[in-house]
Amino acid sequence: MEKELIYFCTHSYGGIKTQSINQVIALSKLGVKIHFICPKDWNDYILKKPSKMIYGLIPKKSEKIKNKFFNKIFIAFKILHDHYFLFRYIGRSKINYVIFGSFSEILAPIWVPFFKLKIRNNVKFAVVPLDPIRDRIIGPNKWLHYKLVDLAYSIFSEIYLHSKVNLPINKTSLKQRINIIEHGPLIYPEYPNGRAETRKQLGLKDKDKILLSFGFIRDSKNINLIIEALTYFDNLHLLIVGSEAPKGQIQSSEYKILAQKLGLQNRVHWFVEFVEDFKVRKFFDASDYVICAYWKNFVSESGLPNITAPLKKPILVSCGDSALGDKVEKYSLGYRVGPDSTEEIVKGINYLLKDNLIGKWEKYLEDCTFKKNAEVVINSLFDNQDSRN
Repeated sequence: MEKELIYFCTHSYGGIKTQSINQVIALSKLGVKIHFICPKDWNDYILKKPSKMIYGLIPKKSEKIKNKFFNKIFIAFKILHDHYFLFRYIGRSKINYVIFGSFSEILAPIWVPFFKLKIRNNVKFAVVPLDPIRDRIIGPNKWLHYKLVDLAYSIFSEIYLHSKVNLPINKTSLKQRINIIEHGPLIYPEYPNGRAETRKQLGLKDKDKILLSFGFIRDSKNINLIIEALTYFDNLHLLIVGSEAPKGQIQSSEYKILAQKLGLQNRVHWFVEFVEDFKVRKFFDASDYVICAYWKNFVSESGLPNITAPLKKPILVSCGDSALGDKVEKYSLGYRVGPDSTEEIVKGINYLLKDNLIGKWEKYLEDCTFKKNAEVVINSLFDNQDSRN
C-alpha cells in the first residue's frame, strides 16, 4: 500500500528549512508521497511528482517588526493561520500521517485541541524538534511555560531526536515514542572565488588564519568569551556571520564595543545579515576553522558540523550532553572543549592551530545520512499502517 504523509514546514529559510527539505527529499526517494506544506515565499528545492508542494503558510519575516506589540500580533497570527491551514488540509486530503518539521509551544492551548480532534479520527502526528529542551521561558513564569511545552508535545506519537535527552513531558493517552535519527550532511552550492573575495573584502592575506562563528548571534554561543580568547593570539582573526540577536539578548553593537576595549577591532570582522544558501560557502571557504561555543545547558543539535564535515573544515565546539559534541568527538570533526570558559576556548584554538587533526570525514559521510534518517521515520511512523487502513 502506498505510503503518504503531510510534512508541515513553517520556515522558508534557516536551519529548520534545510533540515526539513533534506529529510523530505530522502523520504520521497524511498517511495513516500509527500504533501509538503510550506510558506508562500518558498522558492527552491521543488519536490518531484507524485509528491506535492502546497504553498499556503504565511512567510516568516527574516527580521523582527520593530514595534514589539505589532511583532507579537504578527507572530500570533502566523501561528494560528498556519496551524488552521494544516488542520483544514488534513481534513481535505484525508491523510492519516503528519510530520511537524519543528516544534513550538506558543499558543498551544488554542491549536492543540484541533489536532486532538484529528487524533480521534485516527490521524498520527510526529515531530522533529531541533531544539527539544525548551529552556527559553516564554510567558510570565516557568510553571506556565512548561505546562505549554507539555501540552504541545501531547499530540505527537513519534518524536524524532538527534540524541537522547530527557524531554520535559508527562504521560498522555498516546503511546509516545522517542526515535533517534541522523542529521545528514548539508551540502551548499559552491561560491566561485569565495575565499579570495572575502579575504580581499576584509583586507586579509591568504596566509592569515580566520576562525568563523556562523549563524544567529545568540547569547548562548558565548561570543564574548570567543572575543576574549582572541587576545591570547597575535595573528588570528574572528569572522562573525549571522542575523542579529533577538531583542533582550546581547546585540552585535555591544560585542563590537568589547572588541574595541580589548584592542581587537581590526581582528573581529562582522557580517550581520541573514545568509542565503548561495552565500554560505563564501564564508566557510574564506575561513580556516569554525567555532560553536555553546553554553553548558545546550543539549540540542547544531547544523554546523553537518556543513563543516563535507568540507573537511575543523570545528571547535562546547556544549552540554548533546549530539553536537558527541558527533564531533566520534568522527574527529574537530575538538570538543569545556563550556562557558575562555581558558577552554583558548586551549581548543591551540589545538586547531596545530593543524594536525585527522578527521574521519568519509566515515561520517557514510554513517550520518538523511537516507538513514528517512528509514527510521518510515519504520516508526507507518509501523501500523495496515491496521489503520
